[in-house]
Amino acid sequence: MLSNQDFINRFTRARGKNRKFYSIVEKELVEALIAYKEKNYTKSFIFIYRLIETISFTTPLIILSKNSDYFKTYDELKSLFNSNDQLGELGFFKRFLSTLFKDDDYLSTGATLDFSCINNITDRSSCITIYKKYMTKSKTDDTQIEGLKSETSDEISLEVINFHDFFITFRNRFFHNLKGSIRENIQAMEIFDTNIFFQPIVTQGLNHIGLILFKLIEKDLDF
Repeated sequence: MLSNQDFINRFTRARGKNRKFYSIVEKELVEALIAYKEKNYTKSFIFIYRLIETISFTTPLIILSKNSDYFKTYDELKSLFNSNDQLGELGFFKRFLSTLFKDDDYLSTGATLDFSCINNITDRSSCITIYKKYMTKSKTDDTQIEGLKSETSDEISLEVINFHDFFITFRNRFFHNLKGSIRENIQAMEIFDTNIFFQPIVTQGLNHIGLILFKLIEKDLDF
């Protein structure tokens, strides 16, 4: 495991190679971390999402440029783009995560949302209900959460790739509120405290984006 100083050293080296990209990443990450430390979880969520958007196309290109086999690079790029779906940047990045972590079991491990940080039992139960409502359901059974690894009264653990999906969906359902849409959005009146409401997903979101950045720097600098 890297120490804080090791990460800073590696990040500094990385900035020298793709200076503009890493400078942008650094600013977004710092804002997310400061907001989290100040317990401004809504603000932290916004900057984590901005980070995901920032690296969604750039990271695949950086990683694939490291391949020594250009035929392999072509095949991997083709597989990423070869789809009838309109993926967009975030969909493209989700597909690329499977390539980025192909030698690890990270994507199938559990990303745990811990709701014990919400002291009021009623508020905690309400938060869990809303979170579960917007998790991707099984195509064959809409009562079953896709990628669910475990669930207790205070925690829900999803496979990481499903957590990544959920994070994007969560943003769309909260920050979009167009009336008349076929999609149901999260209403402010449902939420006891907007800031506390975001704490469980932000805590896990920081861990998720941090591991992606670790992997990016590792690949980019050939560690």
